[in-house]
Order: sequence, then C-alpha cells, then structure tokens
Amino acid sequence: MRRSGLTARAAVYVGSYGVNPRTANAVPGAEVSYAPMLGLPNVLPSPLPATTAMRIAAGQEVGRSFRDRMRSGAVETWQFDELSLGVASSRPVREFVRGLLGGMLHGRAQDEAIPDFVWLAHGAFELPLQTIDAELDAFWHVLGAAASQILGEEYPSFVGDPVSAAHAEDAGRRALAAGGPIRRSLAARYVTAVTPGYRLLPGLGGNVDRRSRTYVNRWRARYLAARRAAGVRGFAVFNFRFENASPEVMNDVVRAIAHVI
Repeated sequence: MRRSGLTARAAVYVGSYGVNPRTANAVPGAEVSYAPMLGLPNVLPSPLPATTAMRIAAGQEVGRSFRDRMRSGAVETWQFDELSLGVASSRPVREFVRGLLGGMLHGRAQDEAIPDFVWLAHGAFELPLQTIDAELDAFWHVLGAAASQILGEEYPSFVGDPVSAAHAEDAGRRALAAGGPIRRSLAARYVTAVTPGYRLLPGLGGNVDRRSRTYVNRWRARYLAARRAAGVRGFAVFNFRFENASPEVMNDVVRAIAHVI
C-alpha cells in the first residue's frame, strides 16, 4: 500500500471475515485502517423466524453482537457482505438484513452510530428498480442510514473495449440513480469494486483469454479510468485469494487504484 502511493492519496481500509484482534492491532502500522466484515451466509438463520418482527429482531441481535466483538478488538468500523440476489428476491431475507444493518449501525444503547461499508452483489444490481412498497421503503431507509459507502461488485471480462465494459458494469449505480431520494443518495456513495482478475471461475470475469500481464494492466487501467470519468470517486478490490493473492498481482492492482484516485 505504501509503495503504491495509495495511502498518501486516500483513506485505505482492509478487512476479512470476522473480528481478528491480532489483525486489528497490526494494521495501523501499515497506514491503513481495519474494517472486519460480517458475511450474510454465516449468520442467516435457516429457517428464518416466522414473522416480520421476529426476523428484524433476530437480525438486530446479530448486528449488535458484531458491534460487541468490534469493541473487544478495538475496531473502529465494519463491512457487510452482502446485498445478494437472495436479499433482492426475498422479502423475509430483506427483513432480517434490515434488522442486521440497524444493529450494526447503532450497536447497543451505549454505542454511537457507525455507518459504513455495504457490499452490493452483481446479481442484485436490479434491486433498486423494484417497485417501492412499505417493506422496501423501510429497507431503503435503513440502508441509507447504515451505508456510508455502497460497494458494487463489478466483474468485467478483460476483453474488448474497456470503456464499453465500464458502461455495462455501471448498471448497479445507474439503477440507484434512477430511484427515489435515498437511492440517488446511495448512487452518490457508490464505490466501484473489482477483482484482480486472475481467479478464473464462471461469472468472475477477469483475464478470461489468459493474456499477458502487460495486457491485463493496460486493460484494467483504462477500465478504472472510465469508471472515474463516469463520476465514481471510490474504489475497492476484493477476492485476494488463490491466483489473485500473489504479491505481483496485488502490487499491480493496488498501483492501478492509486493511479486512478
């Protein structure tokens, strides 16, 4: 992070699933902040509680418990992963998530409110286009309060024109911008989130033609520049695992983000 110049240009947050006090204590020395992540699949009950009130209450307790662990680990902020296709397609799941986000935002009675990072899955990019009813209105109000940034997971394949790919992957932000005041506000807080592109699995995009490192770096740079030109001001990278986790790959993608900030 330091070598890339990124920490001199932007506030940088790193995190992984769960609160890890050892990591929390180590990260400040690297000039970045620690933001542990709560993963929805790890806490979603099956079956869900039977009523709306019970689902919201169950979610609230999960969110509050995560805030409890943050206190014990001296952690300042959090991430939620994620507003998934399941959230977009299921009212009961949304009700649980509504409670969870409220719990993460407010914590216990003695805690101050902490809004922060909420990830939006590519498969849920059409969630903002759903017709608003009382349940969705409540959901958007809680999300609008809880999310200081909403991180859209973009999976371009590194082929063809990067500018065209950037326009296509902007669908989630455009959907938010086409909605009411809260959704438009979230569109203004949208963060482009990308993978390094070397973990090649269906749906992940990336270097699908297995082109050279030089080609990948050039294509990525043009894609990120197009996202910046479209008005995006925040950038994130996720899935630093397997082929994406080599120091060379991490160095390339972090430098690309630093260049575009």
